[in-house]
Amino acid sequence: MTRAQLHPEELQAAHEKIDNQGARILALRFIHDPMCPGERFARLRHEFGAAFEAIEIDEKYANPRFPKPAHSVLTNHLIDEAGEPTREALDRTLAFLKEQLSPAAPV
Repeated sequence: MTRAQLHPEELQAAHEKIDNQGARILALRFIHDPMCPGERFARLRHEFGAAFEAIEIDEKYANPRFPKPAHSVLTNHLIDEAGEPTREALDRTLAFLKEQLSPAAPV
């Protein structure tokens, strides 16, 4: 199985959560990350439509203290400063989790 392929059981489980419980998917990647190729995100967009939200960041915005290719948007390659794309991705992730996990959120 290539990195762009998805397990049928995982797809089915995600569809059930999205279709029956209102779940959504937030995914982050650096554009040139070989561990998470663009084809994977394209497949997820096709598979889940509006329920799939992607944040894709050019690796030039990755923390330069860590080696490339950039991979860890919210950990090693995060630049935790206002206005940085990785910080914006962290802020969106925190908001997404609050939206999905709040008591008023669909379960």
